[in-house]
Amino acid sequence: VQVIPSGSQELVLREYMSDDKRSYFAVIERDGAALNLEAGDRPWLGRFDSRVVLAIPASYIGILNLSTVSGNIEMQSPWAFSQLHVSSVSGSIALASLTVANLKVESVSGKIGLTEVFAQMDLHSTSGTIEVANCRGPAKVITTSGKIEVSLDQLLGGLDLESTSGKIELRIPQDAAYD
Repeated sequence: VQVIPSGSQELVLREYMSDDKRSYFAVIERDGAALNLEAGDRPWLGRFDSRVVLAIPASYIGILNLSTVSGNIEMQSPWAFSQLHVSSVSGSIALASLTVANLKVESVSGKIGLTEVFAQMDLHSTSGTIEVANCRGPAKVITTSGKIEVSLDQLLGGLDLESTSGKIELRIPQDAAYD
C-alpha cells in the first residue's frame, strides 16, 4: 500500500491487480473520525501481483489505521495525523516526513523504517530490523529478533529500547539530557 496526498478533498483508492476479482478488492471503513483500510482476500498460491495506492486529502489530520498481510506499506509525504496505526504481517513499513501525536507501528516479519518523523513512537517487531533516522519525540522500540538502529534529532521524553535477539545502536544529540 502506497499512501499519497490527494489533490482533492476525496479519498481515492486505486488497486492494480494481475487478476480482477471483486473479493480481492480492499475495503475502506469509516469509524467516527477513523479511516480503516483492509485488503481483500487475495490468493496465496500461484502468480498474483497487486499494488494499492491510497490517496488521502492532504488536509486530513484525523486517525488512520493501515494493515496488510504479505504487503508493504509506504507513506513518504509531509503529513500530520492525530493518530496513526500501521501494521503488517510479512511486509516492510516505510514512513517519512510525518508529524503524528501518537504513532504505533507493528510488524510480524519485515523491516520498519522511520525517517524524519516527529511523534510519540511505539514500534514493535517480532522479526525484522527497526530503523529510526532523524526523528524527534519519545520512543518505545521493541523487537524480538532483529536489529534496532535509532537516531534522534531531539529527545523529547522517554526512550525505551528492547531487543531479545539483536543488536541495538543509539545516536542522540550530544546535549541531550538523560537519566
